[in-house]
Amino acid sequence: MASAKDDNLLTPYRTFLLDLSSKLLTDDLEKLKFACKDAVPYGKTEEVTIGFKFFDLLEQNGKISSQNLTPLENMVKAIGRADLALEVNQFMIGNDVPDGAQQDAGLQDDNPSNGPAVRQDEGDEVVPDGVADDLIEKKADKTVYVATDQPLEEKVETRVEASHVSCGLLQSDPPALNDPPSAQRTTPMAHRDNIVSTTSGRRGISAPVAQQSSTKPRLSNPEGQGIVQYVNFLVLEGYSVQIVGGKHFSTPDGEFVKLRSGTQYKILLKNSHPYACNVNISVDGYDVGGWIMHGGQQFTIERSAYEAKKFTFYRVKKAPKDAAIDPSRTEENGVVKCVFSPEAFVDIPVTVSESPQPLMVRFAPSATVGDLKEEIQKQLNKSPDRNQILALNNKELENHMRVSRVIESPGSLILVDVELDVTVEVSTSERCQIKIRPGEAKIIDLMQKIEAELEVPIKDQKLFYGKTRLSDNPHKGLPEKLIYSLNRTLVVIVPDYIEITVENSASGESTTLKIDKEKRLTDLVQEIPSCRNMDNNQEVMFLVDGRELSPVKDTGKLKSIGICPGSRVKLEVRVLFIKVFVAGLPQGRLTVQCNSLETFQDLLNHVQSRTKMAKIDDATFSAKGRVFDPKKDLNTLQGNYFVFSP
Repeated sequence: MASAKDDNLLTPYRTFLLDLSSKLLTDDLEKLKFACKDAVPYGKTEEVTIGFKFFDLLEQNGKISSQNLTPLENMVKAIGRADLALEVNQFMIGNDVPDGAQQDAGLQDDNPSNGPAVRQDEGDEVVPDGVADDLIEKKADKTVYVATDQPLEEKVETRVEASHVSCGLLQSDPPALNDPPSAQRTTPMAHRDNIVSTTSGRRGISAPVAQQSSTKPRLSNPEGQGIVQYVNFLVLEGYSVQIVGGKHFSTPDGEFVKLRSGTQYKILLKNSHPYACNVNISVDGYDVGGWIMHGGQQFTIERSAYEAKKFTFYRVKKAPKDAAIDPSRTEENGVVKCVFSPEAFVDIPVTVSESPQPLMVRFAPSATVGDLKEEIQKQLNKSPDRNQILALNNKELENHMRVSRVIESPGSLILVDVELDVTVEVSTSERCQIKIRPGEAKIIDLMQKIEAELEVPIKDQKLFYGKTRLSDNPHKGLPEKLIYSLNRTLVVIVPDYIEITVENSASGESTTLKIDKEKRLTDLVQEIPSCRNMDNNQEVMFLVDGRELSPVKDTGKLKSIGICPGSRVKLEVRVLFIKVFVAGLPQGRLTVQCNSLETFQDLLNHVQSRTKMAKIDDATFSAKGRVFDPKKDLNTLQGNYFVFSP
């Protein structure tokens, strides 16, 4: 179980990187991986799928540290995330920018006193599509606006201003009346190319969304208003909105998106939180639909939920008549408003070690167990570890499971310690303590630690938990009863070893070996390094007190054949046969097995037997210019390649 007293604290640096990771879009991460190609090997970045793992890779390669985040600042700036670059810069100088805030940009918080770029709409309480009024906590709502401006000189261009992002809280995860889009579905259900669609066209179906008027001035030229940053999209409190098709600028007086009149655009949304939310969108003050966004989801909206027309931006003066834009709606025209309503959290009691009371964790039901685990670790000031075990009724929960399934099941939720102490009782009356990580380890890992502690090879260990012999299945996970038990004790039976000396007759080298006295000569052969990779034409013989012992014939245990502690054994490696290749035959080349004592006459007999040739009295063999006559050359065979001459 996990202890709140653990001194492994989550530093502000780690907290900042985790927060930064949650704000990266999928495209951002791919661009960052490309940007660091010259600094980090591509093979290492290829497997990275989440922001904090990318940051970890930069640390491992010495590119960033808690004292130097300048390379990271440059990278996020290079991919168009000036908002994140600003946060990195502020963190380095010790002034951490609140989530989503931007220096010299109108985006701050929901307090109007913070600057003219922010406006509070206390009466703007939007009910998402198909959601009853009582499902929304009105007091928590905040809202997003996007508005048209005066034209840039005489160009057919204008810009969209995002002056306020807001979010509210839902009591539950309500369904939208229209189909929720997914990352794969970014086109409308139906569209007609011959129809000019508009964000400000006829609104026969959708009712206008109430808005409080504002005296906030419009910008006639954002690029001329002091510090201007190209930030590409608006980010606040883990939610982001991007107008695809235009350029997003952050200025001291607000957020603006420049679009050319007649441009079709899309609204790209991302929910960086691990939990779901409902998003309501209005354009020009008219409701265009509500959708459910799952945790970490990103998708694109390109049309209203009620009309098969794609969003199109027009200058008021240049808009076609069928766009039905009302020039008098100066505060509403060109405004895109997004209301993000997170699902309601629930209190989840979690039992942790060294704590008399359960830890109460407030979390979202739609999130995963892995996300819940990270939240618990954060509250315990621990570094994220998705391998740590979170168990319900002594059953490990998978990281991909939804929290809703967990809270629906009765029982006790327990966070198991990252490391557990396991007592190992040895058959030799010894005891030792082994530390093991239950979320990662298998039985083989436990046996490796025992090998290091007791100097007993894994193959010699007989490991038991109760009556279960764990060593028979070394690649299985640790038993659940061992993990959740208060008495974690294992028993390992180790051999009664003897030490013997083996002398190589050919080289004269001696080796002292420790081996189980219950083993046999075949086991002894495997303990001798020089015998592990012998050819199949070789055999080993042992000489003990003048007796010749063969591993093939003498199969008794070592103690039964006279090998005792302190015995000195001589080793001989003998050649059983040699392969001789004979060419010059009518049948082609022939391979013959001969023992080391055979002569050329024996070789001739083998050839005649294998080829069924008639007996030849004057046949010879030649090799390297030398001719061997079987009748005269009576020595053993020299070499292994000969040419036959009849």
